[in-house]
Amino acid sequence: RRVHGERMRVVLCLVGVAATTASVAILWALSTLRRVNTEIKQIKRRTHRNTTKPFRLFLVRHGESEGNVDPIVYFTTPDAKIPLTPRGHLMGIESGKAIREELKKLYPNKPARVVIYVSSFKRATETACGVLEGLDDLSGWVWNIRESPLLVEQDWGMFESTGLEGAKTAFPSEWNRLLQMKRHQGRFWSRFPLGESCFDVCQRIQLFFGLLIRECVRRATRDDVVIIISHGITLRAFAMMWCEKTFEWFEHCHNPPAASVRLLDSTVENWDAGYIFGGYKLGSDLDSPVDVKELDDNKLSHPQANMTVETFIQRHQDREKSRQFVPPMLVSHDSIGIDQLHHFATPPVRPSSRNPSAFRPPLVLE
Repeated sequence: RRVHGERMRVVLCLVGVAATTASVAILWALSTLRRVNTEIKQIKRRTHRNTTKPFRLFLVRHGESEGNVDPIVYFTTPDAKIPLTPRGHLMGIESGKAIREELKKLYPNKPARVVIYVSSFKRATETACGVLEGLDDLSGWVWNIRESPLLVEQDWGMFESTGLEGAKTAFPSEWNRLLQMKRHQGRFWSRFPLGESCFDVCQRIQLFFGLLIRECVRRATRDDVVIIISHGITLRAFAMMWCEKTFEWFEHCHNPPAASVRLLDSTVENWDAGYIFGGYKLGSDLDSPVDVKELDDNKLSHPQANMTVETFIQRHQDREKSRQFVPPMLVSHDSIGIDQLHHFATPPVRPSSRNPSAFRPPLVLE
């Protein structure tokens, strides 16, 4: 009888342990299922929001800077610290007014969430101040402003201290070399000496896209509008990469005017909705901005970078027909003599233990 009682106690203990374990397992399973369902609902809500809610980008070029008016400024002021002129600040205000009117049309019933990304250069940040002033009562829609060095102007390398106009006289050999490479490779691929090419700027913008998508698009509380305030080459690279345009489009279009505003809209085919404000040409009156019809570069007959197989083959054939080989001149014949040409044709000889006097250093042209 005593043995039987002990067995019953053991059985009851085992049953209790099993029941407790089963209860814990059931509670854990219910908790996990509840968490998974919550995550699924959030993903569905985010996906539905991101695919149905319009997303818009305003590309704003900075206003008139002192470097635009007087190229001598580049000799005395670093490119990153060149400010706007008083007219340039007024141009930024006009850009803000144009964006304000467009936002009222796009969001008549409720305010939009607006984020501003601005280049770290002084003329861009001063333009951002003018845009905020032009937004007036809609400046309350802007909940965050961020500076990004990825949006700065193209690096001119050796020409940074002179500007492009001064580089012709300060560095004539390097300037001629740049022109030769532009004729040989095209404006998009040729690189400034010790600086960037337009292709390099596109790579920098592609890095910025990762930040933009991560911060503004993939959140459940996604932003409605992003305002990009930057520079001419950088904004062209932005439009090219975002709208999937070809590099031929880049080479055939020009920098937007100062303080111009371009709209990229997810509800428009290929995103590009064109210019909503034409900006100003150098020296023009503030009462007469550029007509937006003059800035329509979508009429250029270059297909999108995203294309069908047939379009790709036709584009390849068209490129082969128009291809012209322009050999680059590595060294101007007028600046060197026959001995120096022979020096370039013969590689330098390294010294050895058998013939230490055979070393001939490479020629350096001043």
